[in-house]
Amino acid sequence: MKKILITLVLVAYAVSSFVFTKHFEKREMVNINFSDRNGIQVVELNKDERPEDKLRKIEELSKKEKINIYKLSYKPIKTSKKQKVIIYAAIGDETQFKQKYPLEWGKIFNQDHSVASYLSSRDTKDKEQVGKINIFSPELMVEIKPIEAAKDENLRGAYFVDSNNPNVVQKVKEKLNTEIGFKTEESERAGTMNILENQGVDKYFIIVLTIVLLLIFLSFLYYILLNYKSLAIRKLFGYTDRELIFKHLLKESIQIHTLSLMVVIIGQVIYLFFYNGMSKFLDFGSTWIVWQLIFSGISILVSLLPSLMIYHIKILELLKNKKPLKLVQFLNYSSKFIFSIFLIIFSFNLINYYQDLSVQNSNQEKWDTTKSYSFYEYQSNIIGDRTNWEYETGIKSKKLFGITNQKGALLIKPSDGITYKKQLEYNNSLNNTIGDVKEYDPHGGNTLQVNSNYLHDNPVYDLNGKKINIDADYGDYLVILVPNKYRSNEADILKMYKEWYQFTRFIDEDKHKESIGEKIEPHKQVEIKLTYIQDNQKHFLYNPMLEVKKQNYSKDAILIVVNSENMGGDSYLSYLTGRYFFPKVDNPSQPYKELKEDIKIAGLQDIILTTPSLYSIVDDYLFKLKSELQFTLLFVTLLLSIEIIITCFTVLNYLERNKFIHAVQRINGFDFYKRHSKICFLLGLFWLIIYLGALTFKLANYTIISLIIPAYWLVELLIVYFIIRFVEKKKNKDVLKGA
Repeated sequence: MKKILITLVLVAYAVSSFVFTKHFEKREMVNINFSDRNGIQVVELNKDERPEDKLRKIEELSKKEKINIYKLSYKPIKTSKKQKVIIYAAIGDETQFKQKYPLEWGKIFNQDHSVASYLSSRDTKDKEQVGKINIFSPELMVEIKPIEAAKDENLRGAYFVDSNNPNVVQKVKEKLNTEIGFKTEESERAGTMNILENQGVDKYFIIVLTIVLLLIFLSFLYYILLNYKSLAIRKLFGYTDRELIFKHLLKESIQIHTLSLMVVIIGQVIYLFFYNGMSKFLDFGSTWIVWQLIFSGISILVSLLPSLMIYHIKILELLKNKKPLKLVQFLNYSSKFIFSIFLIIFSFNLINYYQDLSVQNSNQEKWDTTKSYSFYEYQSNIIGDRTNWEYETGIKSKKLFGITNQKGALLIKPSDGITYKKQLEYNNSLNNTIGDVKEYDPHGGNTLQVNSNYLHDNPVYDLNGKKINIDADYGDYLVILVPNKYRSNEADILKMYKEWYQFTRFIDEDKHKESIGEKIEPHKQVEIKLTYIQDNQKHFLYNPMLEVKKQNYSKDAILIVVNSENMGGDSYLSYLTGRYFFPKVDNPSQPYKELKEDIKIAGLQDIILTTPSLYSIVDDYLFKLKSELQFTLLFVTLLLSIEIIITCFTVLNYLERNKFIHAVQRINGFDFYKRHSKICFLLGLFWLIIYLGALTFKLANYTIISLIIPAYWLVELLIVYFIIRFVEKKKNKDVLKGA
């Protein structure tokens, strides 16, 4: 039993080490991304100076105030599935900079270096790299460049002052307004591309440690219960309860914890050697040791809690050869039921995350193409009348749509019926309105608004098997591609879409005229052209969060083909602000530099803040998904370990309680099944109850439930079988010897 206890404590230390390593990585990412502090949001700037001059002034300001000012950007990597963090730095305090970004080799760029010089977390073999940043996580790609290198970025956006003094930050903010010509406001986070958003590592950190400490508690409790006789004998020979707890059990607990800690230290060093080449070893190692010592103290205290059982050990029961088997049985069944439920729930979640990740991996070829596309981020603060702003910005957005549409931009806007599918299905199930919305409804049905470039990259075929080609600007009417399965509903489709199109086409003009007090004149009747296409065609949604079960495809959707003439201004505004429209770029590392001229021509240079890569959305989603998968796998592993431990002790307790009956049955020729059919039946009944409960509460779909729960039942039967085979003979011998 002691060997098993050492193994369990060792597992607890290993889990604690793993979780702390992930926590350390997260804190490093927070530090690099400034996610733990507010920034200064630049929303407007005067045009009396070139960007280079403004950035040079920021550099001078940082040196004058002896502080560091940073601007962040996120870039996709063409040769990788990862995202790179670009930090533009104005360095006024080199000591503080080196503390925040320690260098493995090289030196900080200065005035003697070119603007193209940079620091990187990787050895790039580039002559412009002047140093390597010492980063713990090998997954994190960081480059730090001089602030003047941001001349091709949008100067609007978030800036961060590396100071915890609010007075210093306020002073810099005022000087950015007065000396640089910026208009600023408070920023709550690093930006919409913050890859740490909702990661939840701290939440998992607490949950995992709680489970680990519970594992230690149960392990030591079983250890005491199964060593009941030896502890009672010590009590018989004069040991007091206090001496048993603090001289015997505490000593054993400290020895077990010390041995486990030594083994984990060696294992952690080996792990770091292969994981990150011992990068930031002293920084990580010092905090890791402190954490493990704290964990050891807490764990030892938790291991002492079961020692209270010592006060209930009766010497009289020892003389009668009695053990607290009923208490053990109660603990076994109650803890087994609770942990089994959690094990099943987390197992279902694990399968869902794995399936989701498999879907994204299968779409990797599609996702790789998104590195050549960006999306627009509009400034959200509106000055003046909102209706007028939306109308004017809609007209400008329509112009920008037309410019970039000619250059290969993609439009893909799913209907609300696709975007909010789960929520709508849930609401419908509550209100018993399933089937009220028709599949071809433009709002709640299976419809997509696309442009001709989308059809070029994602071919759609007509009834003759020919690829449909539509001009980018085919005119001021609407082409709708309808699967042949809806041909019988043609009249209803025409009526429904004409009403929808009539409203959508002119609503922005009507709202604008109403707001300025002009009379709303009747509009011309819109024109719609239906083209039938083959059934069972799939259309990629370019959004990893939509139609996951269908591999991010929509099947048999009605396609509404949009050009730069046939919609109202508010529609174009919704395309560009809602991340449905993706301008094409040749250089993914500098999308704003490539797109800013088109933005300026459309008159949106004061409204569009940045143009992040479309791939960054996918990268962010995959990052969170992998984090969820890793921690859920850890939960399942922990819970499964606890479940196996409980099963082992349940069987051992069962054999102890029934050893006389089993010995007699074995002597009289009862086979294995006849002797142990009761426990096999109880295990089957136990998992049947959980199976029916999972179906009743719809914890997962029928297939997953029918695979997972029987699998756990079979694994438990095998464990029970082998334990009985190995232990029963010894119990029979003990009975024959009179033990």
